[in-house]
Amino acid sequence: MNGLHLVVPIEKHREEWLAYLREWSLTGEGMTPWALDPCGGDFDRFLQVTAQFAAGVDIPPDKVPAGLFLLVDDEERLFGAVSIRYRLNDYLLQYGGHVGYGVRPSERRKGYAGKMLSLALAICREHKIDRVLVTCDTVNTASARTIRANGGILENEVIHPDGSPVQRYWIDNRKKTT
Repeated sequence: MNGLHLVVPIEKHREEWLAYLREWSLTGEGMTPWALDPCGGDFDRFLQVTAQFAAGVDIPPDKVPAGLFLLVDDEERLFGAVSIRYRLNDYLLQYGGHVGYGVRPSERRKGYAGKMLSLALAICREHKIDRVLVTCDTVNTASARTIRANGGILENEVIHPDGSPVQRYWIDNRKKTT
């Protein structure tokens, strides 16, 4: 786990990003976080949209300013991605939270999600987010364990508009959790 850090995506991440997308597409699952591929595989557009969201400029009215970060090692291998929403709208308050993350399918169950969430919480502290909402599908017990390991306290379970149950966890981010 040494040498892992969160970085803003730039040109040198193009090939790893494309390989990451290919790997996700083979799973048949939806991309997590969504912000990792808002442009259908167009890396240049992805960089542009990522910068717009980070600056809070020219984003759709139903979205909020957010940073997207890649979890990479010292060789720039991409292990996961995390989206940090700097404020919450009504939808995010109920279902999405401040932080959404996903781990490269071939790298799951190796502790990367916990490391990524810990690093994301440090960024949230930099943005003065004292209470961080993190959600997960109720069936995603691995994510629930990761959230709890990073200080998450279950507030409740709600039903997403698609009918799936979602657990809502709050993390007191005024103290370091890991």
